[in-house]
Amino acid sequence: KYYHNQDINPYTINNKIMIQDNYFIALIDKEMFRINYLTKLMEWNLRYTIIHYMFDENIKLRKDILINKSGHIESIKTRITLVSIVNFIFMPLIMGFMIFYSLFEYCEKFYNKPELIKTRSWTKLALWKFREYNETYHIFHERIKKANKSAVDYTNQFHSRLLETFSHLVVFIAGTFFTILIFLSIINENILIKLYISDTKTVIWFLGILATIITFFRTMIKDRIMFYPNKYMKELRKHISLFPESWENLASTKMVKQNFLNFYQYKLTLLFKEIFMTLLVPFDLYSLNDYVDDIVTFIQINTKKDGQLGLVCRNSIFRNFYNTNLAHKDEKTRISYENFKKNYPDWSKKYEYYAQNA
Repeated sequence: KYYHNQDINPYTINNKIMIQDNYFIALIDKEMFRINYLTKLMEWNLRYTIIHYMFDENIKLRKDILINKSGHIESIKTRITLVSIVNFIFMPLIMGFMIFYSLFEYCEKFYNKPELIKTRSWTKLALWKFREYNETYHIFHERIKKANKSAVDYTNQFHSRLLETFSHLVVFIAGTFFTILIFLSIINENILIKLYISDTKTVIWFLGILATIITFFRTMIKDRIMFYPNKYMKELRKHISLFPESWENLASTKMVKQNFLNFYQYKLTLLFKEIFMTLLVPFDLYSLNDYVDDIVTFIQINTKKDGQLGLVCRNSIFRNFYNTNLAHKDEKTRISYENFKKNYPDWSKKYEYYAQNA
């Protein structure tokens, strides 16, 4: 029965669920935080000091957010300063936890599957830039999963001949020693555990190391592929509309490739960056005090009262598009609106009238 209630439909439900995330998406999209890299700790700090401050215990935007600007600025600055100090004091514990967590999370995976070292993933900042207004996490997650295949295909279009040649050499040398040790072990099985090549390492230990080296460097050797970067960039844009349309015809250029790889980096690189950039979080967070005035002004300008939803982020109100020229609207909001209609075709047909006349 709720499905046929004009006030309870996918649009209003998603907007309620995403009310905090919509503001965070808008702030990231307009680069109000002035950050070049986003760690998990920094994300939590931003949400606590700014996003959570804006809402009451019922997750409704505070009614006084549109007035008393100076009071809100001072309150947010105080929160940022205090949280920065707490981050700085507890940084040794935070770093210890991160290092041990990373060891348990990744070391076993990389040891058992060395090829994972060369796999890539989206940066956290990129994921927030890709996220659309009123897009719940499970839909966003599915969209990114579909984009990953095209992202891998695109990056595989570019490879280093020097690296491949070096990898062939390493595989040949390591494979030769591996074969010799296996052959000797067949002749005399005691060699595996009783012959010490070094003071403490037996043949079986070296076989394990050689096998790992061979497996890893084989992943650096790519099969011959047709060079179609434009094709894969076009497929990527079906799932990630943030990329400019011009990239489809310029996908083979160094500029487009580098810009794309800024979003899509090696997992091992992301791991080291996460640890290193976390050390800078207290200082980066404290420096945010210089931009609080702009952030509060942005929030006030981009907050609008909707008849159904109350005070929400202006960019998340899709009914702004009815009977208006879409070309004059915010591009990210337009894309979010169009994709929302595709994800919820029943809502698009049944509820546009209610949204238009709310």
